[in-house]
Amino acid sequence: MLGCFGALYAPDSTRRMLYAFPRNEVAGWFLTAMNLAWAGWLLLNTSPFSEFAQIQPLVYIGVPVTFFALVVYLDELLAVRALGCLLLLLANPILAAARFHPSGWSLLMSVLAYVWICYGMLFVVSPHYFRSTSQFWARTVTRFRVGSFLGLLAGLVLLFLGWFVY
Repeated sequence: MLGCFGALYAPDSTRRMLYAFPRNEVAGWFLTAMNLAWAGWLLLNTSPFSEFAQIQPLVYIGVPVTFFALVVYLDELLAVRALGCLLLLLANPILAAARFHPSGWSLLMSVLAYVWICYGMLFVVSPHYFRSTSQFWARTVTRFRVGSFLGLLAGLVLLFLGWFVY
């Protein structure tokens, strides 16, 4: 939602950042480290009787080795791939919370989580799709502002749901 504010008030600099994001090494490394830390935390905090219990001791070695391997061997469009992984990780707590919530609005959150899952898989497998989508929305300043306004409106709806429904 904060990105939408920036896009509404400074569209030119935000468009430049959007175009530079897929090859931004710092963003790629940061998002990759955050994703791996989250995935490692999830693996370490599973039940001791789960199927992941046998690999829990390997997480302390596996996460840094995986980070090194990703930033060295998968550095092409790493930021977009890491953004896709973040979308996949974000969907998990939303689906877990919406599963047993008594409100009918939980269906909206489930649909949103599954949309994030689809986009996350698409960004991981085909990061060039992010570039083509961002170029479509950022082609003109008017279209970019309309897309930013729609994103801001969606964020406000989610905040409203979070405060008053959940």
